[in-house]
Amino acid sequence: MRIMELSALQVVVAVIGIFVAVIGICFSGIVSFIVARWYGDMAAVRATRKYHEEDARKARAATLLSLRNEVSRIQKAAEHNSQLNPAHSPHDIARIPTAAFETAFVSGRPGLDVSPDLLDASTEYLTCADSINSLIDAYLSALGGESSQMVDVRNEAVRKIAKACGDTLPNILGRLSTCLQRELDEADG
Repeated sequence: MRIMELSALQVVVAVIGIFVAVIGICFSGIVSFIVARWYGDMAAVRATRKYHEEDARKARAATLLSLRNEVSRIQKAAEHNSQLNPAHSPHDIARIPTAAFETAFVSGRPGLDVSPDLLDASTEYLTCADSINSLIDAYLSALGGESSQMVDVRNEAVRKIAKACGDTLPNILGRLSTCLQRELDEADG
């Protein structure tokens, strides 16, 4: 029996060898776990970042498309108002909507990241729409009186509303629509 013939020194060396091998295996397993965890975390971070970037890109495109659709709606209101005359009822006047553009560009929410041209066109639109809506407010506030001065105020307001909606606003909306389409094309490309 050869096993019995081993000296005590050989047994101690064998046990130490087995112990060192087990420690090496444990150390290797722990290091592998740490490295795999780190790479897994990094992969998860990259995947999450990519997901959020894609989600932000889709949200940006949806916002731009929504704004372009809003321009079409505004063009219809402007066209309607351009046909106004003093004989029209106060209910015939359409306010020019601004909420979508105010929310997208003025609310202070970051993230849309658009060109300076689009920001300029939006600012120009909001300024013009505010001016038209102020004329509408002046018209509506002058409805209560029947004096010749109030009638003159109403007639002048209707004339200015029709002129702004027929001359100025369509050019601004055309520029705004072009800028939005350009942004959408760049988002798709």
